Amino acid sequence: MSDFYQRPKQKVKIELTPLIDIIFILLIFFAVSSSIIPTQKGLNLQLPIAETSSKEKPDIILAINQEKTLILNQLPTPISAIPHSIQRLLEKDPSLQIILKADIQTPYQLIIQALDAIRLGGCFDIVLETQPVFSAS
Repeated sequence: MSDFYQRPKQKVKIELTPLIDIIFILLIFFAVSSSIIPTQKGLNLQLPIAETSSKEKPDIILAINQEKTLILNQLPTPISAIPHSIQRLLEKDPSLQIILKADIQTPYQLIIQALDAIRLGGCFDIVLETQPVFSAS
């Protein structure tokens, strides 16, 4: 049995081409699936967190900052003037949506007063903006 034929051992090779293909596919996937979200400048609000948050283009923004100032479309507005301002905006486009941004420290009573003022203005399409969980700091 000394004549038994012994095959030479083959060296193990790692093919890099399929690995590079997978890396490029993952790179393309993450580049396409991630979006660049433009940030609005001006107000520094610490928004509450909700898992069901989504980013939509708002029509009307009503913000309440840390100093309890109401800001309607980037203009400080007293709460008594909000219903009239909302009515004027709805006359131009009745399908408008209002995004209410309130700082996390805003008293609940002020948020209810703002919601009430918006409804008195005739708008019932109101969204409370929150911060998505993954972007919370």
